[in-house]
Amino acid sequence: MKLRRFDCFVLAAVASLGFFVWAGSLQAESEAPAQANLLSTQELTADEAFALGVRAYRDGHMSDAVTALETAAAKGHAGAMWKLGRMYSDGDGTEENDLKAFKLYERLALEHGGDSPFGRYARIISDSFVALGQFYVSGIPETVVHSDPRRAVELFRYAATYFGDANAQYELARLYLKEDSNHANPMRAARWLTLAAKKNHSGAQALLGHMLWTGEEIRRRPVQGLAWLILARDNAAGQTRQNIIEMAEEALAEADPADAALAEARAEALRKRVSGAGS
Repeated sequence: MKLRRFDCFVLAAVASLGFFVWAGSLQAESEAPAQANLLSTQELTADEAFALGVRAYRDGHMSDAVTALETAAAKGHAGAMWKLGRMYSDGDGTEENDLKAFKLYERLALEHGGDSPFGRYARIISDSFVALGQFYVSGIPETVVHSDPRRAVELFRYAATYFGDANAQYELARLYLKEDSNHANPMRAARWLTLAAKKNHSGAQALLGHMLWTGEEIRRRPVQGLAWLILARDNAAGQTRQNIIEMAEEALAEADPADAALAEARAEALRKRVSGAGS
């Protein structure tokens, strides 16, 4: 594979994380035997193997999908590495295996971490840095991947700055809010949450709103806090939706009616500013 030129910041960020640990072993693991109807995958280009894998996945042929995606990943396809990582991490169509997912994300970060932040695969490359950071927050039991908050901060910070990733900004802020962490810094957390909140990240909006509403560790700004909580409530989805709704409704129930009315108007102004922004 032709190596890409990294600028000094990218090289320092990636090299310092020890991404070379599994670079050799991953390729060997990726060379799995092909299924009967995929015997020719090794002859395909990386893009062709990836397309075949995606089609097999959509058709529910998970074993075939893994075989084709592993072929594409072995040939350096960023999309295949990310998709396989997600499948192993979620146990989606294959046995759940966090270590395999970790290795795929790590290789993706190593080989593509310096790609353009506006490139075709920028979103998934950034997502791999976030996934690695999350693994380092808690570690992977019974493996060599131990909890390492310092590395987690480095990974989140890189994705948050180089790629402008809202999820990374949110995760970084959460680490800065841990009282028992060497990285505890509420003001810095609030700044990262603001960046993510402006990208319409509902979790960041809720956490920032809560901080401003309660005045925990930062100057209290109740109306602004309520506005962010209202926006978070309206944007909330997925597993965190109910918690965010309850947080917002509780604050609104406690608020002075005049402040609540002003916050509604301010939330509408914020909504227009973040409209169209992705998380």
